[in-house]
Amino acid sequence: MAKKKQPLIYLVNCSIRAGSKREDIVDNVKKISNEPSLYRYIEKVARSGIACNSEIALIASAFGALEWTKNVEYIRLNEYFLPNGRTKDIPALLEKLKKGDGFIFSTPVYFGDRSSLLHELIETLKKERFNFFGKVSGFISVGAKRNGGQETTNIYALHNFSELGSLVVGNGPPTSQFGGTCVGGNKGTMENDYFGIMTSTGVGRKVAQTSLIVKEGISLYKKKKPNIIVDFWILEDKDKQLENYIKNIIKEIASKTSYRNVNFKILNLIKYNFSRCFACNVCPNTNNKKLDYKCINKKDDMRKIHRRILRNDVIIVSGLSLSSITGIKSVYQRFIERTRYLRRDNFRLTNRLVAAFSLNEIGGNTLFNVRVLTSFIRHNTIFHKGFENYILNGSLVNSPRAKMLKFFDSLIKLGEILKLGKEKVDIGEQKYISVGY
Repeated sequence: MAKKKQPLIYLVNCSIRAGSKREDIVDNVKKISNEPSLYRYIEKVARSGIACNSEIALIASAFGALEWTKNVEYIRLNEYFLPNGRTKDIPALLEKLKKGDGFIFSTPVYFGDRSSLLHELIETLKKERFNFFGKVSGFISVGAKRNGGQETTNIYALHNFSELGSLVVGNGPPTSQFGGTCVGGNKGTMENDYFGIMTSTGVGRKVAQTSLIVKEGISLYKKKKPNIIVDFWILEDKDKQLENYIKNIIKEIASKTSYRNVNFKILNLIKYNFSRCFACNVCPNTNNKKLDYKCINKKDDMRKIHRRILRNDVIIVSGLSLSSITGIKSVYQRFIERTRYLRRDNFRLTNRLVAAFSLNEIGGNTLFNVRVLTSFIRHNTIFHKGFENYILNGSLVNSPRAKMLKFFDSLIKLGEILKLGKEKVDIGEQKYISVGY
């Protein structure tokens, strides 16, 4: 029997100061067997002046990625996007990236955003219409101080790469946030940032793990298509405007032969009553381990829908945004707050495929799709590109039907692939730990 090929993960350094070789970032890390040895190696590299802080973060991410694949490579963007603003060998770079299954980008923070190297890579990928289908991306940012823009940098990058068609992930347990967040000013000063090292390791682990699930799923997908549940969660609506629109979409696409194995459902959450989260220190309530619903708040409707919200393979978080909020019913923030117990109960939504779907009035100001990304990535999910529809005076404005069908084709196929892959790849317990309390 032929040996299965492991996913190829690229560590992409986006710092102009990068100067390390593959040996420093990958080969030496392959010899490291435990975290104490990793910290010692990072200290050695940092003090020698070999690596910049973004590369030190990639050393940590390489350690996490190597737990799931031995097929890890290193790219320095400053070899392609030169200090003088010119570019070099871009076709060769794109050919490399085409071979990758997963990518870990490590960038310094400039004014709460990415480096110009990463920015120009994104612009190049847009221009070249780079195909990211089935590829996984995660991000690490390094700022000169804690809360120095690392999270905004990661969020913008997560959104950009999801829009390019990549699946995007955070850093996974124990914190499951937006990626690696590191502190380092002058070259080599990141060595004592143990939180940054931990989150960077998590990005490597999550990207490689997810890439393996996708790769296994694709190999099985050639033989069979599983039955999946695609669940629309309506969190904001007015007079059933969004609900009726979704029903019409389902009516149209459910008839497709390729979707015969897909069970489309709608959960209109605005019909339910959600109290505000108490943010209590007993969440999740584990006094009775036989309980599946582990929130002490039993007076609202969350308990009623608990099992319902866990029965799906793909979640499409949906909302309506109008220029006037008059008449709009929204449970978005209260519902999101109330899912706290799911996150703290060892990430009950782990590796669920999630996408945002919104109906927006032209002239309105909405960040719905970005908010969904930042809310649900913390549930240790896998995030897919969202879809935005636009209306004017209550009517759709040149709704891009072909674009919408392409969105559902991608989302559903990846939902099928991930279901198959998750059945094959045992990722073990995803344990929540209260870090920072």
